Amino acid sequence: MVLIFPLYVVGLIAYFPARFGLLGVVATLFFGSQVGGRPLTFDTSAWYFGYSLATLALVVGLNLAAFRISLGGRQLITSGAED
Repeated sequence: MVLIFPLYVVGLIAYFPARFGLLGVVATLFFGSQVGGRPLTFDTSAWYFGYSLATLALVVGLNLAAFRISLGGRQLITSGAED
């Protein structure tokens, strides 16, 4: 039973490059280390709330940048008349 989770993780890491490419694996490991390695809170009185905001800003900012790049110059919302 102890080996099920590590085998599952290794299986996912082996599957991801075949399905999503090496960039997907690197991005997943990066975001996992950023979010998993820092204490996160939404309690504004906690002393580490600034670190939580910085981590959230990093993750959201990189996701928005990647989404914008993935559009490849196309408009996000187009009118139906252009089809």
